[in-house]
Amino acid sequence: MEKPDTKGHLARIIEYDDLPLRAEFEAFVSQVASSLDALAQYTCKCLGKSVNDLGSHFKLANYLKAQHDVEWLHVLSQKYTEYEDWARIVMRQFRDFVIHEGTVWTLDAGKDISVSQPFSAPSWQGKSIEVLCVENWRTLMQFVGEVRSILLDYRLTS
Repeated sequence: MEKPDTKGHLARIIEYDDLPLRAEFEAFVSQVASSLDALAQYTCKCLGKSVNDLGSHFKLANYLKAQHDVEWLHVLSQKYTEYEDWARIVMRQFRDFVIHEGTVWTLDAGKDISVSQPFSAPSWQGKSIEVLCVENWRTLMQFVGEVRSILLDYRLTS
């Protein structure tokens, strides 16, 4: 197949702020944050603690850090500490990335789109948004499963 003649075309770059992708990624970050808060609320109910006082992920994590008297609470605290950096990245850095940076794709309007790469894949620190979502959803499910296991062990032994 012959390449189209692009002589005489101005190679214009159009910045296209991909609002649907931004909205989807922002929704994903919001769902992860909501899931972490829901897990914190469930944990509060298992502990017999006030959801109003400790019902967010980071409030519960800070509360658990101070609990060293009871062994299983210490184990739960260690689990929250193990995932603390991950939660901060998802809930703060990803949110800032979406809100402040957005995801900008470029379209080279001077070439035939059928033979050029029309869009560059948006990424964060070298990983595509799709890969980030899959990896972080997997991490969330792993964290939820481990916390649930600790809570079930506590309920079965108490």
